[in-house]
Amino acid sequence: MIEQMSTLDFLVQSQGEDGARLVKPAIRAFLAEDLESNGVFVATLKAYIAANLNAKEAALTLMVHPNTVYYRLERIAERTGCDVRRVDELIDLLLAVRLVRGD
Repeated sequence: MIEQMSTLDFLVQSQGEDGARLVKPAIRAFLAEDLESNGVFVATLKAYIAANLNAKEAALTLMVHPNTVYYRLERIAERTGCDVRRVDELIDLLLAVRLVRGD
């Protein structure tokens, strides 16, 4: 089944706990807080990525106003130090989510 996995999924699964230790403390704290509050920020981040970085499409998926998505993305950026408009930083953030939360 390895041939059916994405490269990102393979990397996450092969790193396990060792990879999770590389996640920056600010991102780890953000993920812990988000998990305690029903995971709305991670859900927004995933919807944003699934919508090819289109906040309006992500809003439709999440059934919220587009301004809510923009607000959440700004809070994610502030709390993690990651610019969610930069692909490299977004990939790092998504990888951190998967390593720490296992999803």
